[in-house]
Amino acid sequence: MPRTQTIFLVDDDANVMALLQAALRLKGYRVIARNDPVAALRYLRGRVPDLLVVGTELPDIDGFEFIRRVQGSTRAAYAPFILIGEETEPEKAALALRMGAREFLRKPFAVEELLVRVEKVFQEVERSRTASPACDLEGRLERISFVQLIRFLGAMELSGRLHVSVPAAPVEG
Repeated sequence: MPRTQTIFLVDDDANVMALLQAALRLKGYRVIARNDPVAALRYLRGRVPDLLVVGTELPDIDGFEFIRRVQGSTRAAYAPFILIGEETEPEKAALALRMGAREFLRKPFAVEELLVRVEKVFQEVERSRTASPACDLEGRLERISFVQLIRFLGAMELSGRLHVSVPAAPVEG
């Protein structure tokens, strides 16, 4: 039996949140919602949802800053995300995509449009998991510094997740 995918919603508009929660739950997704970005960040420190859907207009910090903080300090740093907002400036949509957003939806939008985009994101994630092996670069790297390793990966234009294991030493990073 396949695992139910979890979608984490963050938006300060109660009407939008209620509508999205109902629609996503009807499609079989597990939905967790927060209207306060600070509480949302606390929640995400220990959890990794399958997808984040974040409004750009949030109290205290905007959706762009929220995503920056998620990417910099939570376990959900690599979770795919969709930004939704009333942005009329094309630069905002471009910024969202540069930050790694899978989609940027402008309000008002049809709920069906969001559902299609959510499904598209999950399909892309699944394709990327099955299309490439779990590890393209592996080995013992005792003679290379971490900085040299990062430079190498950049020079080779490789991207993805890097898992570093240091047996007898505490590592932070």
